[in-house]
Amino acid sequence: MDNIIPEVGCSEQPTKLDQIVTDAQAAWARLNNSHAWADWVLVATALAAGRGEAMLMAGTNKPSGPKFKREINRWLKEKNLDAIDKTTRSRAIECFEHLADIEKWRATLPVSERLALNHPTTVLRHWKRKTIVPDPNAVKKVSIREKLNATIAELEEQNFRMRKEIERGGGDLWTHDDTAKDIALVISSQFSHSKISDIARELAKLAREKSGEAKARQVGQVCRNGTPPSDVR
Repeated sequence: MDNIIPEVGCSEQPTKLDQIVTDAQAAWARLNNSHAWADWVLVATALAAGRGEAMLMAGTNKPSGPKFKREINRWLKEKNLDAIDKTTRSRAIECFEHLADIEKWRATLPVSERLALNHPTTVLRHWKRKTIVPDPNAVKKVSIREKLNATIAELEEQNFRMRKEIERGGGDLWTHDDTAKDIALVISSQFSHSKISDIARELAKLAREKSGEAKARQVGQVCRNGTPPSDVR
């Protein structure tokens, strides 16, 4: 079906646009009772023309912004096409923009399938799925839900490993990069208040013992070298 959108807004072509709108109004009335692809094509053709006129009236080259929105809503209401929801309008216009390719694809389908595929959203989805080859080098878009699930899985894995290390008595749980506060926070999250107090006392005891061992080594050094270190009294 060969459809050419006129340069809407040009004074020498109002009759052509009026006929397009008239056809669309009749097609929309039929679509309320049935669903025929040919009617959707008529509607899509008019919507594309209306979008161009609204852009012209709004003084913009993009179908967006408050001025365009005001003009397209005015046009839709004036042409009795405002009952078509925004998503359907968008899909219909996209179908119109690829109409030649879509019609070629539809011609390859069995009659039963062509009759079943009429709504712009359905037609567009099936056409893209069957004809557009995805770029193997394209970076896959990750949804927010997928990012959250990945983060949760990573945290759960880290928590599992940490619990296992604690159950084994530490293992490689601590590194030289961990601060005393970090270690204390992990311990405090695993034990009761009384157990934490016992651990603190044992750590203090071990610290005193290590301090005594260090001083003993320094004294031994004095005995061997005959020169006491400056910090040994």
